[in-house]
Amino acid sequence: MKRAHLIINPTSGTWMRRVDIDMIRGKLARRGISLTVFETRGPEDATAEARRVVAEETDLVIAAGGDGTINEVVNGLAGSGVPLAILPQGTENVLAQEFSIPLDLSDAADLLVRGQVVSIDLGLAHDRHFLLTVGIGLDAQIVSEVDPLLKKIFGSAAYPLTAIQTVVTFEPSEMEIRIDDEDRPRSGYFVIVGNSRNYAAGFKVTPLAKLDDGKLDVCIFKKRGIADLLRYVVATAQLKQADLEDVESVQAERIQIRSSGKLPVHADCEIIGTTPVNIRCVPGALKLVVPPPNFKRPGFDLRTEIHELIQKNPLSNLWDWSW
Repeated sequence: MKRAHLIINPTSGTWMRRVDIDMIRGKLARRGISLTVFETRGPEDATAEARRVVAEETDLVIAAGGDGTINEVVNGLAGSGVPLAILPQGTENVLAQEFSIPLDLSDAADLLVRGQVVSIDLGLAHDRHFLLTVGIGLDAQIVSEVDPLLKKIFGSAAYPLTAIQTVVTFEPSEMEIRIDDEDRPRSGYFVIVGNSRNYAAGFKVTPLAKLDDGKLDVCIFKKRGIADLLRYVVATAQLKQADLEDVESVQAERIQIRSSGKLPVHADCEIIGTTPVNIRCVPGALKLVVPPPNFKRPGFDLRTEIHELIQKNPLSNLWDWSW
């Protein structure tokens, strides 16, 4: 009998009940797959548990939680060849958006037995693998200042609420960004390195990024003022950031970032250190269970529909600014 191992973050945005676990166990059992369950109790528990079950030759690891939990599990699975399936239970669920994985638990559980396994790239920064994005500077500072209680109450709205205060108090430092083997570095004040198209709250900072092209997409914002930041936000919401003369987008296999002052760095919305930071793509490092081409959700799920509506373009119908 094949074996699956479910790693649950019990403090993530959506609480998983015992009946939910029984439902998942039943779906797997009907396909001849046994299930064991582990609940995390603190930071890095998911990474350690994933490494443990890889050593025991588990056939499938399932992560139930938000993008932070999934990131921890990925850091235990990277390069192992053991497939990862996800049950989105978090605030943003960006990876689920990227692959159209339903947020309804029963529908997502169907993928455990009906999904297809694909190989995707990972990024690596400060010896930490990431699936989605690395941010350096302002957005990492916002991540570090978000109150967990605020996030629990307001969900994804906790980030813009925190950003209002952070934007006023944050002191940006100019960064030197070196792409691959280029002799001349680039410069900017805010940098996002994307392995995926989706960033958060429906924004696509690196809309041309692909998870299987062996490259990372880098978006460099070159000015530091609050008015410039507002302009960047609006343009990005409309997928028009490439039209701005002071925004630069480039693909890279390796990125080196230095700054005149220490700046925070986040990977998948988890703070991993400060500048300087070296970032690189690790091609095909993870096997992921995703919906097959003909997969259709059997029912209507409000959370999924709202996420998909926001993902399409969060502000394009509100503003049409360009300057």
